[in-house]
Amino acid sequence: MRITWKALPTTLLLAGVFHLSLKLVEDAVISWINGQIADQLGLTAPTVAVVVETASYAVPIIAAAAILAAYHYWISRSQVALSASAYTDTERAGGNKSRLMTIVELRNEAKSAGWNFIDPSIQILDLADALREAGSLGDLVIFGRKDQMFGDLQRRQPLVEIPATHWSENWINAVFLTDESGRDDNYDVRSYSVDTKGFCDLHVERQQALKWLRLEASLHIGRNRPRGKLA
Repeated sequence: MRITWKALPTTLLLAGVFHLSLKLVEDAVISWINGQIADQLGLTAPTVAVVVETASYAVPIIAAAAILAAYHYWISRSQVALSASAYTDTERAGGNKSRLMTIVELRNEAKSAGWNFIDPSIQILDLADALREAGSLGDLVIFGRKDQMFGDLQRRQPLVEIPATHWSENWINAVFLTDESGRDDNYDVRSYSVDTKGFCDLHVERQQALKWLRLEASLHIGRNRPRGKLA
């Protein structure tokens, strides 16, 4: 509604201009009908009167339809421009977040939700195992960079979707997710197995992962027990 009211003065001005133009066009059309058309077609006076009257109704209707179409087009363009502007402003303010989130970000969300990653707790292993299982079942789509290079070259590898079958033979290295690691570089969060290289810089889909964390992940808390504890 805000855009509609802002457009109203401009619309009224345009309507006035179109009305004057319409009157001129209507007079020209009627004169043309009375002159050339009547003479060329040999129309009688009553027929000419009917044609003129029909034109006097048809021309305003056609012009009004053109004005309405132009108005709706202008409104739609204004809405698109406003939406794009609002999106840009949100993005500048840092409010627009990526579709993907890092595993480190997910760990921080888990901490806020009550998970304990401080020694002697080993809930970080529970989280890593939960992520692996969710990736294997297809409950989470996990992304990573192929672990094939070193240093900056590795970081320049594109993120790719990791197949669910990958997780049947690969684990998630949880060492760099602990609070005691002193590192928050998601690049070090990787999958691994004894025989093959996996993926590093693991990511998940933000909305999917946050929903999973809220509804399912906590079921895994306590599955790993500290050494020496049997119950």
